[in-house]
Amino acid sequence: MNLTKNLTLISNLIHPRTAQKGLLIYNEVRNVAKLSLCAAHRIDHDESKSLESRHKGETQRRNLLFDEIKREQLSNRVPRIEKIEVKYKGRGLADDAVMFMNRHLSTPYHCAMHISSSVANSAVLAVVTPSDAQPNSKVTAVQAKHDGEVSATEAAQPEPILWDLHHPLQYNCSMELLRFNMDNKNQRRHQEVNKAYWRTCSVILGAIAREAFKENQKVGVLKIPEVSVENGAFCCDLILDPKMRGWKVKEEDLLFLSKVARRIVSKNLKFERLDVETELARDVFKHDEHRLHTIAEMATQQGDDEVISMYRFGEHIEVCEGPLISDTFKIFHFVVTALHKLGSNTWRMQGLSLPEELKVQHTVWSLLESRARKLVKEDLPDKVESDESDERIKTDESDDTKFNLHRYDSIENRTKIRSKSSGQWLQKEWAEPQGMIDIQRCD
Repeated sequence: MNLTKNLTLISNLIHPRTAQKGLLIYNEVRNVAKLSLCAAHRIDHDESKSLESRHKGETQRRNLLFDEIKREQLSNRVPRIEKIEVKYKGRGLADDAVMFMNRHLSTPYHCAMHISSSVANSAVLAVVTPSDAQPNSKVTAVQAKHDGEVSATEAAQPEPILWDLHHPLQYNCSMELLRFNMDNKNQRRHQEVNKAYWRTCSVILGAIAREAFKENQKVGVLKIPEVSVENGAFCCDLILDPKMRGWKVKEEDLLFLSKVARRIVSKNLKFERLDVETELARDVFKHDEHRLHTIAEMATQQGDDEVISMYRFGEHIEVCEGPLISDTFKIFHFVVTALHKLGSNTWRMQGLSLPEELKVQHTVWSLLESRARKLVKEDLPDKVESDESDERIKTDESDDTKFNLHRYDSIENRTKIRSKSSGQWLQKEWAEPQGMIDIQRCD
C-alpha cells in the first residue's frame, strides 16, 4: 500500500493543517524506522568485529605463550654451549660424515645444510639413534637362560627414533635422513614417511577450517584422526555451529576450501615442534575445550609426567603426537574433497594431497580425487559412532553416482590460474579465495 498516496486522498476530505500534521508524523515515523534499521546493522557489524578481534586476540595469546615457553626452555637447557657428535649416514660410504653440533640448538636440518642444500631441501624426516642408552630407550639389563639361571648381559642397542627435521638434537647420535624418493629397501621407512605426510595434511585441514568460516560461526577441531594411507584420504573431524545443521555442502564450498588450503600451503611454512609439560599445554589451549580433551587423552596414555607435543606453522598451533614433515614447501597437490555430516553438528572434512616429488598426471589425479570423496570410516568420533553414523554412512554410499572420467573436472583443475593467451596453467599459480563461508547462506 502506498501510504503517501492514501494520505494525499485523505487530505482532500479533512482540514489542510490536519493533513500537513499527518504527513509530518508519517515522515518522522519513517525516519525513526530507518535509524532503527541502521542501528541494528551497526550492532551486528560491531558484534562481528568483536568476535573477530577476540579470535585474533586468542591466536596472538597462544603464539606469545608459545614463544615465551620456547625462550624459557632455551635459557634452562642451554646455560652454555655444549657440543654433541652427530654421525650422518648417507647413501653410500663416501657420503658419511661426522659433525660436531650444538646441543639443544642444532637440528637435523642444520646438519643436512652442512652436507649440501639439495640434501637439506629434499629431507622430510630424520631417524636418530642415540649413541648411548637414553631413558626412553628399551634396554634389557638381564636375560634368563633356558635352565632358569639369570646372567647379566650387555645393554641392548638403543632403538632409532623418528625425529622432526626442525627439532633440536639432544645427545650424541647417528642420523639418517628420509626423503619421499629414496632408494632405501626398508619398506618400514617408506611407510613412516607416508604416515608423517598424511598426519601433516590432516593438521593443515584444521587450519583450513579455522580460516574459512566467518568469526560469528563457531567452528572447532574435534579430533585429528590417525587414518591409514590406504583409505585414499586424510581427515579432520569438526564441530560446526548448530545453525549449520541444514547446510548442504556444494562443489563451490569444496572449491573455496581448497583455495584456502592453497593459500596456507603456498606460504612455505615450517613445522616447529615444542615439547611442554601437560599443565603448560592446558594453559595454551585453556579456551579450547576440544584441545583440552585431546591433551587429557594424551596425558592418560603417556602419563602426566610425560611431555605434550605442540606444533606451530604460521600462526596456527596444534596438539599432535607427531612427527610431521619439515614444511609446506614439500606439498604439491592439495584439495579438500568432501565434508561428510556424521551427527547433528559433527562433520568430517577430508582431503587429498601428494608431495612435489610424487606429483602425477591430471588423469591419475582425477581418479584419486574421485575416490577421496567417499567417507573414510576409520576412527570415527565416539560421539557419533553409536547413533547417527551408521545411517549416515549408508546414505552417503547410496548417493554415489557412476564416475565418468571424461566429464569429471577435478577440484584442483578449477583452482589453477591459466594464461589468457595460451590457456596453459601458470606453474604454481593458484586462485585466491574471496571472502569467507557465510552462515547466513547455510541456514
